[in-house]
Amino acid sequence: MVSVNEASVSTPKPPLSYRLCRRFYRFLTNIWFREINIVDDENLPKEGGLLYITWHPSGLIDPMLMTSVLPGQLTTVAKHTLFRIPVLGRLLKASSVVPIERPSDSKDLEASRQRNADRLRNLSSLLSKGGSVLIFPEGVTHADAGVRTVRSGAARILLTAIREAKEHGRPLPHVVPVGLHYSESQRFRERAAVVIERSMTLPDVPDAVDDPEEQDVLDRAWVKAVTGQIATELKRVNHSKISWTERTMIWKGRSLVYAEKQRQAGEALVKPSYAESVLAARRLRAGWEYMGTKQPEETRVLATACQEHFATLEQRGITPFDVDARPERLSMVGYTKYFVQWLWALVWMFGLVTWSAIAGNYIPYKINGLLSWFLKRRSLESSVVGTVSVFSAVAVFPLWWLMASALVT
Repeated sequence: MVSVNEASVSTPKPPLSYRLCRRFYRFLTNIWFREINIVDDENLPKEGGLLYITWHPSGLIDPMLMTSVLPGQLTTVAKHTLFRIPVLGRLLKASSVVPIERPSDSKDLEASRQRNADRLRNLSSLLSKGGSVLIFPEGVTHADAGVRTVRSGAARILLTAIREAKEHGRPLPHVVPVGLHYSESQRFRERAAVVIERSMTLPDVPDAVDDPEEQDVLDRAWVKAVTGQIATELKRVNHSKISWTERTMIWKGRSLVYAEKQRQAGEALVKPSYAESVLAARRLRAGWEYMGTKQPEETRVLATACQEHFATLEQRGITPFDVDARPERLSMVGYTKYFVQWLWALVWMFGLVTWSAIAGNYIPYKINGLLSWFLKRRSLESSVVGTVSVFSAVAVFPLWWLMASALVT
């Protein structure tokens, strides 16, 4: 999945359809995640095109989040089969999404390759003109703990973009790795962090030669080298590990290290933001890998001890933060504080229930009253009026509650 953003002062204002879609994506991601952190966005170069690269662990959540937080207009490139879904297809078109065809989904393979080649050239042109391209180089979404095999599409787009920029005397494009981290992307109200890294240092683009075959060999070698660099960067910035067990242990170890540091410093234990936790996990991972290389036996013993410790904490339903943060004995001030909080919540609960009951029943109550008034005007017996009023209430009140619930939802 790829995105293109023409981020410069002179670029035209994005169309209304795109701006509305972007607001919609921000609305969805702000509801889905309780916390979204953007880290080190000052690393973005001030001039030249930007090729953002990151991994793809969470389907449509990834491009929606990237579209929401990265600057400028993003034209996402997705597999063309998504456009066959009626509502989703219209939304993708409105948010400037361009389809890319997979050979397995095409009946005319040659025509499909030609259309894809044209679209990739357009992406390179946008990048050379100072635009920004966001690409998921793995090409597929997955739930693996590590980065999958990186494809050469990003490097090929970059090669053409650099040559075009040089030809027209424009600033060269940059490759910006992005760390994409979720506390749990498939669960509601979790946390997300987008960490923007410094741009990569790339090898020089091969010079143009007269022999087409020799040029192809040189270009393929450059694309292969840059694809390898991209794979290395994706693993580094996204904390890629062999297994989820190892990745989870590093994440839990980060909380243990933080609690111990605060205890030794004699400072109060304040729960860190998700971005701070991600950066701390990165530092711990680097130290862990260094120790594993230099002291493998001690690392193995330490890993076993950590696993046993975390298993005990999980069995008791607590975290290292809980162990250090909870006082051994609750003081009178603490009792008073929690009692006031409970009383405040109780007052609001009863207040909201009372006023909600009034607001939720006023309209059906008035409708039922108007019906009784109308029946009395028809000179019907009071028993008949009462019976009809009861039956109408049984029907009107639930119908109104369903309508109100649907509207609120």
